[in-house]
Amino acid sequence: TLAGRDEERSARIQWQAEEGAPMTVYVHLKEEDYFSAVDAHRNRRQIVLTGLLTRSGKRHLLTHYRDFRVE
Repeated sequence: TLAGRDEERSARIQWQAEEGAPMTVYVHLKEEDYFSAVDAHRNRRQIVLTGLLTRSGKRHLLTHYRDFRVE
């Protein structure tokens, strides 16, 4: 699910770890990647990226992401 206009170029991603329950992770995307994520969401495709998972309050954040792709 993509975030609203107040968080432009931010994405809310449902992430499934190999072990444990799914969690919501927020990531700030580069403009090109953001629009690719919008298209992926519209077409029910998954995105894959690598980054550093951190926690800020009650939110999980993915920072320093790389290797963004749509599958």
